[in-house]
Amino acid sequence: MVQRLPPPSLYIGIAKTRVAIEDKMVQIETEHNAQEGAIPITQEALSVKGLKARSGYVKGLSIRPSTSIRTVNGEYVTHLEGKVQEQAEKIQEQAEGIEAANNKIEEQRKTLASVMAFLKQQGFTG
Repeated sequence: MVQRLPPPSLYIGIAKTRVAIEDKMVQIETEHNAQEGAIPITQEALSVKGLKARSGYVKGLSIRPSTSIRTVNGEYVTHLEGKVQEQAEKIQEQAEGIEAANNKIEEQRKTLASVMAFLKQQGFTG
């Protein structure tokens, strides 16, 4: 018995469909991440948007938020909180540096004023 293979056009059609779906998912992910303040999209959410929900995938269960979304969001929030803390510390260090520089400038101003007063006392005009 000779086994017949599907025609090559079937394989080409499947390959084109796969490429089109991959391109669509990359586009969805790019558009999502381009939004200001966007949280990275999970693979599950990307699949739902890119492939659309179809009945019968999981019989008797509807698509529902997964725990992975909450985990990613929690990790992302923790990451952002750490970044905020780092920035607050840098701002504090910079504020202290500015205050020290201002104090140094004030000291130099007083020294210069003292020198100028001395020179005027000695008869120098300038």
